[in-house]
Amino acid sequence: MPRLKDGIRFRAYYNAAVAVIRRTGLEPYTTQLNEGQALYRYTGFWENKSTAPRDIVTVKLPPQLDKGNRWTGVDEKDNDGTQGVYFSSEAEGHLDTNFPEYQRYQNPAGKTIVKICVLIHNPGEKPRWQTLNANDAKSMALVTVSDQKTLLNLTHDNNPSNINNKKNKENIHHLIFEEAKKQNPEVFKPDETIDEVYNDYEIADYNRAIAKAVFDETPVDGILVTSVQDVESSNVVIKSEYNTPIDRLKVQGIMTWYRNNETGEYTKSYTVNDLSINKKIGTTEYEGNMDKEEMDEIWSDLAESAQQIGEYLDRGNVWVNACKDIDKRIHSEVAKRLEAMEDPFTQDMDQVEEQLLNYDLLESVQKEISDFVIQSAMVNESVFNSLFKEIHLDGVTSLLNEEIVEPQFKKLDTLDASQNYIRMRVREELVANKAHWLEENASTIQQKLTQANTTITETSEELQTKRSSLNELNEMLTKEPEDDMDKNYMQLKMNLQSEIMELERKAEEANSERENAERELEKKEREKQENENKRGQWDDVIEERRRLFEGGVHPNE
Repeated sequence: MPRLKDGIRFRAYYNAAVAVIRRTGLEPYTTQLNEGQALYRYTGFWENKSTAPRDIVTVKLPPQLDKGNRWTGVDEKDNDGTQGVYFSSEAEGHLDTNFPEYQRYQNPAGKTIVKICVLIHNPGEKPRWQTLNANDAKSMALVTVSDQKTLLNLTHDNNPSNINNKKNKENIHHLIFEEAKKQNPEVFKPDETIDEVYNDYEIADYNRAIAKAVFDETPVDGILVTSVQDVESSNVVIKSEYNTPIDRLKVQGIMTWYRNNETGEYTKSYTVNDLSINKKIGTTEYEGNMDKEEMDEIWSDLAESAQQIGEYLDRGNVWVNACKDIDKRIHSEVAKRLEAMEDPFTQDMDQVEEQLLNYDLLESVQKEISDFVIQSAMVNESVFNSLFKEIHLDGVTSLLNEEIVEPQFKKLDTLDASQNYIRMRVREELVANKAHWLEENASTIQQKLTQANTTITETSEELQTKRSSLNELNEMLTKEPEDDMDKNYMQLKMNLQSEIMELERKAEEANSERENAERELEKKEREKQENENKRGQWDDVIEERRRLFEGGVHPNE
């Protein structure tokens, strides 16, 4: 995977790109993705990643971990950078499965061999399930643009009609590279070329730096770039935010291709996950896709077995234990996230709740249910083993996720926030954690108050002593002593006055600290009471959603 290597170079490229962008009219370098235009999303084997179409156009990697992409990800200081989803901009229709960038997604050497099951569908033939190695499979989703998107052309090829033709001095990369060498001549070798840094397979300093500059300085939706694999094909990188699907893109379908290692040819097929996604989309616009009737018939047979497993789980009353596991997962996830936050309980609790209740937490809860269902389903050996022989564990997992896990999960993660079990449980955890924090905080404040009172008492006693000494000294001075004695008494008086002033300052400071501590303690007591009043507020909702969940998949059957 491409990586950043040289922070100095990265910053040199970034600064140069910013300078070029600010002084250059970018209109010649701007291009459009028009409504209806097709893009293809290639990934490694997609099974069990998600059955939600939205996830095909969503960055699923947290920003701080986004370090292996060429054009997007963290900067040279490991700070969060711009994220993006990568597409092939092949011509619509021909489904070119030789997408060169795919080498980045598939490298069988050193990988664990995992057996998966795919459905082979050829027109005129009965569909059949076939087992293959996951390393020989790749998934390809068709996405179409539903409204115009603006891209900045960052290609670098030999196309004579392209403004960024390698030999064209108006090539934006020539401008940026020359600017970088001008600003930082000591960083570059005399014979170094833009071709070398743009197409470096391992090092992405140049690519990621200029893409960051583009996204920082311009309002474009994405960039058009040249594949470093064949230095010819074009890819589209559309700017995105973590766990937020890109708008104005419509997922039309997904299929999985597997490679015949003898002929090198790819054959189209479908995993159970593919079928689930396509069923949700309900479209047949993907060239070569099964029609809806065929898809429904195949899914119906699978769903019948899933229903038998669901009924078995319902009879076994396993959902009570599942709910306990879910509560444990929420407890641990909230604790982990609060620990990673800076002073969460000094912030607005509604905002903290929203930060905690992110997509990661929901996915974590859903996975908890999925793991529980698979483990529990294995006990029903007759049905589970029959499914396992036909579609393997990956297929069984996808099937049960669709037919059992998702319906159960929706009982907890309702659209109505006031009835959302997961949200209510997060609130309970927040209340419990804040109560603990308030107790610790009150103890700290009480220590401050005690210290202030001690200081005031000690200072008051010392002040009284010093003032008495000063009064005695003043009386002695009125007796008109010898001149030498008078000078000594005057110096002693000045010292006492200075010490008294310092003690008065110290007493005033301690009084202020005591007043602040008293106010802070009073405030924390109010917070503690308000927090305590929240306990039990959501018990009825939690209990109602829990009963619904524990009732199982088919409560009335």
